[in-house]
Amino acid sequence: WVLKELTESTEEEFKEAELTVAARKKTSIKEGSKALYEQAVAAVAEGKNEDAIALSLRALRAVDAEEDAKEQNEEHDEEEDDGRHPNPIRLLIFATLSEASMNLQAYRCAIRDCELITKVYGAPNQALATLDADHVMAYFKAMFRYAQCNEKLGDLERASAGYLKILILDIMAEEGLGFEDGKKIDNEFCKEICQKAADALKGMNQNPNEVTVYRLKVTLLGLEPPVWRTIEVTSDHTLSELREFIVLAMGWSGTEEPGSQEFEVYDHGIVRFAEIPNDLFDEEEYEDRLDACEDESDIYLSSVVSAVGDSFAFMYEKGTWAHQIVVEEVRKEVIEGCSHDHENGEEHDHDHEHEHEESKYPQVVAGARASPPEDIGGPAGYQEFLRTVTDRLPSTKWSSRTAALEYASENIGLTNTALETWGGGSTQLPSYITDMVKGLEDEEVVETIEAGPRDPEIGGWDPEAFDLTKVNSTLKAIAAMMEVNSEDEWEDEDDEDDDDDEDDVKDEDKE
Repeated sequence: WVLKELTESTEEEFKEAELTVAARKKTSIKEGSKALYEQAVAAVAEGKNEDAIALSLRALRAVDAEEDAKEQNEEHDEEEDDGRHPNPIRLLIFATLSEASMNLQAYRCAIRDCELITKVYGAPNQALATLDADHVMAYFKAMFRYAQCNEKLGDLERASAGYLKILILDIMAEEGLGFEDGKKIDNEFCKEICQKAADALKGMNQNPNEVTVYRLKVTLLGLEPPVWRTIEVTSDHTLSELREFIVLAMGWSGTEEPGSQEFEVYDHGIVRFAEIPNDLFDEEEYEDRLDACEDESDIYLSSVVSAVGDSFAFMYEKGTWAHQIVVEEVRKEVIEGCSHDHENGEEHDHDHEHEHEESKYPQVVAGARASPPEDIGGPAGYQEFLRTVTDRLPSTKWSSRTAALEYASENIGLTNTALETWGGGSTQLPSYITDMVKGLEDEEVVETIEAGPRDPEIGGWDPEAFDLTKVNSTLKAIAAMMEVNSEDEWEDEDDEDDDDDEDDVKDEDKE
């Protein structure tokens, strides 16, 4: 609706519009967040969803201004103002935003509004413990919309998980859930929303072994003929995992520092997703990073794309290289496990050994040509490199063809086969890759495997090189290792919980 309001204008008209916007911001502060929120709710009821979104955004600005003013006028106790009890008016505003977005069929926007609610106010059990009855109802209405939007986008796994979270209310209502202010949650509301969630789950009739598979065409922009890969992944892969898969499939080394690679999704404006390791930044830098982009490890692929033709971008080397990612196919697929793991709807433990069908995802199904070496200087730098190694033309960057090829041998990824014909290098893998894949200890010496006598005049850089078998075997190894690491993290968290429980028991015994 922003696009349809755009018109050609002069610079003077544009500046006048900026002043109007600034005045509206001031008006938002004067009107107050509560009044603006109530207007937004009324707009949704009247079917004016575009107005509701505008009013909700103004209400959020008003909340910020009110909180800033409060901080300036009052002294707060740090323990009481530590962010664990955020202003509940935000929840109501985000809930209204999600409803208006859903009505406009902007499903991914609605999903992100709902995800913000869970990020700020916690999981359902936390919301039940800290919010009053009215806000709890708004919270679970938003969770229901979250599940509905995922179902609309075809992500049944995430939709069913959303509906299941709502069913916790049924249990709580039976036990007579109480709140800090003495209010009780409305039983009729509980019954109604839980029945809707149960009916939605029944209507989905989802096979627990069914997954959504996305076929993605990844093209490196700026090169002719193009370097591209077609990769298949599932909806339960995060953007963080997809980044690892693309880097390996394209033949990059992936050793760039965190933050030099990011996804760009155009969804009502550019939304950026990147790796945000909080141990690499101090608190202020971490917050600045979160302001600039979202954490890719929190976002599943199904929240970014949903249909054939959807597209987004992956930026590498701080934007030196851009990859266009386009959805070519979306399909459902059943990955069968052990036939008697689930009997009569129940899960069974058993001791005998058997093989489950190994998931074939991620997998690369097609591709062409080798990616350039790292830090080559973008498309222009790669063309200079090719002139040096192929046409043997002089270059300001490399003293000779051999020097350029040696540079390339030290700056390509594990699956890049462009130098396999070159007689001037060796087939020894970089130690960090060997250690990672084979699990070698740091003190062990990696054996060097020579491809034969070194002769830098034999062969060279082959820009057409691409080995599908090598890419997929390496991708499988890395994906399996990532899965093992993920399971280890869960086990570590369980061990920590067990230790905490033991400490609690000891403390109780002492008392």
